[in-house]
Amino acid sequence: MPCFKAVVSNLTELRELHLDYVSINSVVPRSLANLSSLTSLRLTQTNLLGNWPVDILNSPNLTTVSLSRSQLFGELPSSVNISMLSKLTDFDVGDNNLSGEIPSWLFALSSLRFLDLSENQFTSVSEFVVNSTSLLDFRLDDNRIQAIPNSVFDLLNLETFSLSHNSLSSSMELSTLSRLKNLQILDLSYSGLSLMTTISDANSTTSWPSFTYLGLSSCNISEFPDFLRSQENLGSLMLANNKLRGEIPRWLQDIWTETLVILDLSHNLLTGSLKQLPWKNLQQLDLGSNMLEGPLPMPPLSMIVDSSLAAKYNHPVEILPDSSFLETLQKTSMADKLR
Repeated sequence: MPCFKAVVSNLTELRELHLDYVSINSVVPRSLANLSSLTSLRLTQTNLLGNWPVDILNSPNLTTVSLSRSQLFGELPSSVNISMLSKLTDFDVGDNNLSGEIPSWLFALSSLRFLDLSENQFTSVSEFVVNSTSLLDFRLDDNRIQAIPNSVFDLLNLETFSLSHNSLSSSMELSTLSRLKNLQILDLSYSGLSLMTTISDANSTTSWPSFTYLGLSSCNISEFPDFLRSQENLGSLMLANNKLRGEIPRWLQDIWTETLVILDLSHNLLTGSLKQLPWKNLQQLDLGSNMLEGPLPMPPLSMIVDSSLAAKYNHPVEILPDSSFLETLQKTSMADKLR
């Protein structure tokens, strides 16, 4: 394969450079900064090596930068010429070894819509003032983030926000999330955040986002959030490893009958029994490590076909389906998961 540096140097009028999944095994050549016509740079999973290539942020026509799934390390620059990046809409450096503080200039880009910094070693987010509300998708999961500024919750047009699996050690009122009216996908699971429920959370006049995916596992939650009652489109609900106690509320068994696909209530202190499984399209159910008992209701057909049932009780459970259902359990290898 020709030298990557040589190839780039000879393509001075290049507008798009897309080499995703090509094994380059090279540092990012500084000559990329000379491609002033470049609008899209996609080098995902190319085994790029070395320090973060600062010079590539000097291309004034860039709309897309994707250098994810490589071996880049070091820190993002603390400052850049914002005017050079006025057209940038997508910035993806996920799954590298980048570290340090996430700089504030990323949140000042007027056109930025997609920002993926996940699966790195970042430890903090710089304080910033929201100058633009263009950002729709912000992924920060699987880092070492110890603190985030409150201004993150001023990114009012966010539709996706993932902060899961980080190192936070702070508390936040659950009602803070209601500020992000357009949010559809939220994952705070195992982030280190403790979510506090207040009276205002149950206020019927509070307007909440309409979630399709909600990950709140290991958020130190002691009761089912009341705002869940108003959710109509929820497809996945993750509440594992919290402090939920008592019976699964009846209202929880009367909603999302058509939309819910994944429900994880494992590793809590739930008691009683589950009277029904009303969710017609449910594919994954985890009730493990609770104190539930009694008969397990007939799973929906979608769960049987998907063969991913993970409904586990802490006490012996009686299953009373017909013989054809038992045969299906055996064929889909689910029987050993029911205990």
